[in-house]
Amino acid sequence: LNLFKARWMDNMSSVTENMPRVLILSGFDPSGGAGMIADVKACEYCGVLPQGVITSNTIQLEDKFMSLGQVDTNWREQLTQLLGKYKFSSVKIGLVPDLPFLVEALRLIRAVIPQAFIIWDPVLRATHSNIDIHEGSQLKLHQHLCQIFNSVNLVTPNSDEAKWIHDIFKTRDRTKDPTLNEEEFFQIFHTSFLLKSTYHEVSKGLIGDVLIQQSQSTTIQTSRIEHTPKRGTGCTLSSLIACAISKNTPLVEACSWAQSQMENYLISNSSPLGSWSRAHEIK
Repeated sequence: LNLFKARWMDNMSSVTENMPRVLILSGFDPSGGAGMIADVKACEYCGVLPQGVITSNTIQLEDKFMSLGQVDTNWREQLTQLLGKYKFSSVKIGLVPDLPFLVEALRLIRAVIPQAFIIWDPVLRATHSNIDIHEGSQLKLHQHLCQIFNSVNLVTPNSDEAKWIHDIFKTRDRTKDPTLNEEEFFQIFHTSFLLKSTYHEVSKGLIGDVLIQQSQSTTIQTSRIEHTPKRGTGCTLSSLIACAISKNTPLVEACSWAQSQMENYLISNSSPLGSWSRAHEIK
């Protein structure tokens, strides 16, 4: 029995060592609908090993947000230890307490893994809440966003978040043409943007996201489906993309694959908390 157990442990260790890893920085949602729990579930669904750092603690349920708590003061040490031991080809960042925190985290990550593909899913306010997470002067927000966009590879804002970014740069950056619409505006940056739920073709029952890679735009369509609204869909989508990237999937294909998997997640049950039915390997 002991010999069997030793062999089983060796085999499991080998499997774990060979699995691609995704580094996650996100908040903790006790309901499990968003944040680190949702990220971990998405990674396991993809056959990817998640490792990460909690960026903030929240008090919330699937239908109510109460407060955003303080970050653990040990987060730098946690991140440094992970970066020092493991190899990550992709990173997913979600809720952060403020933009200076994100700037510092990106500095630490890029110092160790400069070639990693980093995805930032910006969270401006929690679902079921009017609490703005990122506050400050337009000048400071603009400066921090410039630093962030120079360090990440993909930003995945929803329509409200895209408008927030657009308005800050329209106000502060006189080099940006104020007559540009949002899609044209995001083509100016060197980083890529996935503008979520911005494509609608009602007559054909189609919706989708628009992936902007500097001068190129790609529409990723999907059929409109009836489902119970789910928490943490943006969080989950960006984690799926990070998993696909960790398996060397090109960005357009990674976004398309992730969106196709979200259809299964959205119709998984009648609860606001989505679930995955089985482990799934990315083809």
